[in-house]
This record gives sequence, structure tokens and C-alpha cells, in this order.
Amino acid sequence: MATKKTRATQSPNRKAQVHPQHSIKEDVPLVPLGGSQRTS
Repeated sequence: MATKKTRATQSPNRKAQVHPQHSIKEDVPLVPLGGSQRTS
């Protein structure tokens, strides 16, 4: 249980921190920029 809990907590924590930061930073600028440039 301790190993599973620690692994599950570390896995989601690391993925959650890297995913949201990368997703928001890359998705936000990439989506609007790409859409704006393509539409323009």
C-alpha cells in the first residue's frame, strides 16, 4: 500500500505539474497563434 500510494502520488503530481504547465503554456500560445496566423 505504501509503495502504491507513494508511486501514485508522485506519478500524478509530476505529470500534473508538467502537464498543466506545458499544456497551458504551449496550448494557449500555440492554439491562438496558429489559429490567428492560419485565419489571417
